[in-house]
Amino acid sequence: MGKLILAIILILIIVSLVIVGSYSLNLNEKGDRQTFFKSFSGWIVKSFTNLKNIAGYAIKQDWKIKNETNLTNSTKLSS
Repeated sequence: MGKLILAIILILIIVSLVIVGSYSLNLNEKGDRQTFFKSFSGWIVKSFTNLKNIAGYAIKQDWKIKNETNLTNSTKLSS
């Protein structure tokens, strides 16, 4: 569990650095902080939306085990 939390924190730090670097933000200025928080919160919302879509797609898949062995070939080999 500790590794998962550490990984999440590391990802959030990297995303923060990318946002600051991409927009050349100076977080000492109020307008730049607002831009950062809008971009960061937008990224988080989009990430959860994407995770929801991926989970929904995975749930809709057919996860049944299919035995596609050709019984006529297997009985010939065992005879």
